[in-house]
Amino acid sequence: MSEKRKKTASFCLKSEAGGSKAELFDAEQWEDGPRGAVRVRLNGRWLDGPDGSSLYLDARGVADIIIKLLMEGGLPTPPEKPAYIKGQSVVLPVGPRDGGMPMLTEQGHVMNPEPFLGYDSRWYVLVHGAQNSFCLMPCESIVDYSAARRAVEEACPKN
Repeated sequence: MSEKRKKTASFCLKSEAGGSKAELFDAEQWEDGPRGAVRVRLNGRWLDGPDGSSLYLDARGVADIIIKLLMEGGLPTPPEKPAYIKGQSVVLPVGPRDGGMPMLTEQGHVMNPEPFLGYDSRWYVLVHGAQNSFCLMPCESIVDYSAARRAVEEACPKN
């Protein structure tokens, strides 16, 4: 089914790397859309926020998309969609690396196994941990707990 909302503007951008078509829609056509902003559909796909919510951009946000398309030849191609199981044990980051020390981590669990693709072309999944509570975590930051434990056991065998 085609989009029923009225397009405000559209543009095509072609370069050696390929082409992109952007369609701009007045944000006020959505219930939560702010005045003076637009919602963008790029190559037939809505640009959404990292949490999956509708993303509304001002003029600077649209300019940033154009710059990214010009400089990089398009938005990054997302990696393959990861697969998770509800309740799966994972290792979650809880702090940055500090002065050469390893990153702080905790054990957590996948709460919703269906990852979603964010505006930044990264996959996100809902996880829960003691320090992270319920949060959306980029999938590349998550390690399967069983795999991490096996890696530690191989690196530090018991005598």
